[in-house]
Amino acid sequence: MASIRKRHGKWQVQVRLHAEKPISRTFNTKRDAQAWGHKTESEIQLGTFNSKAKELSRTTLGELITKYHDQVTSKKQSRSNESIMLNALLRQKFCDFSLLSISPLHFTAYRDIRRESVKAATINRELDTLSHIYKLARQEW
Repeated sequence: MASIRKRHGKWQVQVRLHAEKPISRTFNTKRDAQAWGHKTESEIQLGTFNSKAKELSRTTLGELITKYHDQVTSKKQSRSNESIMLNALLRQKFCDFSLLSISPLHFTAYRDIRRESVKAATINRELDTLSHIYKLARQEW
């Protein structure tokens, strides 16, 4: 439940999650504060609220790929082939973007460019690896 209070002439909203620290934000009007509180509560209930936005904005896809390479690929039997593929991915422009700013359009453009030089199975393998990196990051990191 969101709690709203007037503080220093502004309205502060605080939403508490069960397992995380409280999330708070300050607004100039009470109406804006109430709207944000209701929106945040519903996102939490639906499971779509992202409380780690600051961390996601500081982390790039390249850092995630590098972490995956160091922790996961190094233990695989096919590490030499996957290392080559991951190093090629790291040379792509979209690896410099933060995890918040990257969009499906980046991957679509990458797929279209790769389609000119390699077969579809290779592209599928690369995108599957990227999907696994995202899944691992969400679940464990």
